[in-house]
Amino acid sequence: MNRTSYLNSPVVKGFIIFLSKVINGDSEINHTYIDRKKNKEFVFSTLYEGFEKYHWNNESYNANSDKIDLLVDGFTDSNTNSDLFYKACLDTLEWGAGNKGLSLYTNNSQWLDKLGTSQNVKANLDEALELLDSESPCFTKFGDKYRMNAGFTKIYAFMSPKTFIIYDSRVAAALAFLVTKYCEQEGLSNVPPELSFTIADAQGESCRNPSIKEKGYLFSKWGSNQKKHAISNVQANWILYSAFKKVEHSTYFDDIRQIEAALFMIGYDFPQYAISSNINPKKNNKIKKQTKKDQAVALYEQSENKSRKYILPLFQNNIGLTKAGASTYYQNIKMSKEKA
Repeated sequence: MNRTSYLNSPVVKGFIIFLSKVINGDSEINHTYIDRKKNKEFVFSTLYEGFEKYHWNNESYNANSDKIDLLVDGFTDSNTNSDLFYKACLDTLEWGAGNKGLSLYTNNSQWLDKLGTSQNVKANLDEALELLDSESPCFTKFGDKYRMNAGFTKIYAFMSPKTFIIYDSRVAAALAFLVTKYCEQEGLSNVPPELSFTIADAQGESCRNPSIKEKGYLFSKWGSNQKKHAISNVQANWILYSAFKKVEHSTYFDDIRQIEAALFMIGYDFPQYAISSNINPKKNNKIKKQTKKDQAVALYEQSENKSRKYILPLFQNNIGLTKAGASTYYQNIKMSKEKA
């Protein structure tokens, strides 16, 4: 895979133009979900609203940005000090996992330990990043000599903050979601190979597979295949950087890290796809067993704004109701609540 050839592909060029309009706020994305941990509804009309509502570890973007700056500085300051580099890796893994007790931290830190010395750790990751950042990356040794997963994508991103994004399950899901919107806009009958970003399951009950089976818009999962993860990460790097460059002087975003943060928020859950396409039946059994009425009542009760104008699109987007059906459900639920 070559960077110039990939970016000059007609379908990639078209998606970059589409994405630049999304980044610039000229195209809406219209996405809604319920954050189960916070028991709060999140509504996004534009990509920038994802950035505005960003949170991780119960902290805002600005609070996390300060921590990321320190982590990036840790890598920058460790150019000649492998011990500092090793510490920066562990600090990054802890930030990304949320704490040291989770497997995302322990499994990755144990893998680093097996490299033997801090000098070996630095040499390994420097080599890996050089491959990933090259004009024609080679991915054959990822999963063997080199590592790529939700923890290591953060390390590479902080080692090269201007060109490398964090590509985890949430960012992957959001990018795939935008690809489906592009395919719908262009009337495509399937997802072009160049835009077939791999995705991953969430830890909990969230659906992070925005495939639309009935339209032929399908995305595969990287699973334990670190090579697939690395390929999609690099493609996402190239596309986001190119799209941002088209609008960087007029967009709300200051850099690709903010765009990545917006995608992270957008990609938390895509319940409408789990329900309509039966994409992820194992993790969504609870959703599947609910009737449409049950789902509508739950959405109505969880929504702070209960106006007709607000609730109807929520029913349509999350349950798959027609406008007329959503209107009927809304009226019936509203009347039953008023009588209660």
